Amino acid sequence: MLIFKITLFVSFVFLILGYSYLLITPGLLVGYTPVLTYIKNIAQAFITFVFVYGFKSKFKLAESSQDIINLINSDKNKIDIVICNHTSTLDFLIMMIYFLELQIDSYNFVLKKDILYTPGFGYVMYSNPDIKLNRNWEQDKETMGKQIDGIKTNGKKQVILIFPEGTRLTDKKLKEGQEFSKTNNLPIYENLMVPKSKGLWFITNKLAESNKLGKVWDVTIILPQFLKKTIGITDIFGKNLGDIKVIWREVQLNQNYQEYEEFKKWLLELWITKDSFMKNHENIVFKEINPENSISTIEKISIIILFTILCVILFNKYGRYYLLGSFILSYLLIVFKL
Repeated sequence: MLIFKITLFVSFVFLILGYSYLLITPGLLVGYTPVLTYIKNIAQAFITFVFVYGFKSKFKLAESSQDIINLINSDKNKIDIVICNHTSTLDFLIMMIYFLELQIDSYNFVLKKDILYTPGFGYVMYSNPDIKLNRNWEQDKETMGKQIDGIKTNGKKQVILIFPEGTRLTDKKLKEGQEFSKTNNLPIYENLMVPKSKGLWFITNKLAESNKLGKVWDVTIILPQFLKKTIGITDIFGKNLGDIKVIWREVQLNQNYQEYEEFKKWLLELWITKDSFMKNHENIVFKEINPENSISTIEKISIIILFTILCVILFNKYGRYYLLGSFILSYLLIVFKL
């Protein structure tokens, strides 16, 4: 079983690296957005297979009276904001799977610019209109505004996903956050770090000013087997993740959200509710979902074809030259911001 997981993980890395340098480069050079969008769809599909068959994950969504799919896909001229806790290294991938389930294929991550230098995966992030930050507020607020303006709806629903905690949870960071809360008279969270407000506040008001602000969604990721634990790749490699529980609900902004201190207070209170959800998740009713059923036959065939092409290319010296050239070009594009 471990051999199968290792094979699946290696295949995943191979596919991410391969399709990044095989397909994204020509897509970027010709500026053909549908190619880049379809590449993201293939990634969603393959990531789902990795979790279902590799990590043996069971995806669960809290029962809700809200028709989330119809609500989040309504009013396609608006951009929705999805606010999520950052519990592990896998959160970006987990959210991609739930986006697949909820029929969302145009999403934009708020992420650290450092991620762009990760081979393969960073190139994927570079090619998409994700919001990349330096973690320097004076620099970021200007670039964030430009990047948000660059998100075009074009009749297709767009969402922005942000993790206000800014970094994934670890044992050490959780304790440091609790000490910070005590010192600064803030709420003390048992399962979460203190959320940072400025980035989310800026995004919210920027969208509101341009009349593009849609719904605001609060998403809580819960991995029951790993509560309050560090969850990096080395911590979970070869293990079954078990249940992945997600609570997805629409929330209303404080009516004075334009005022920073009022918005900050609203976000801290939202985190109190999220922490309570995590502590009491066993008392919440979840339904199991099967996101792999949302993968089309064409996408499955595309994965097989792409994987075959990559294998053929690796055994051809000119193919290897192409991938190497694409790899070098990717870093030239990223470093020189081309």
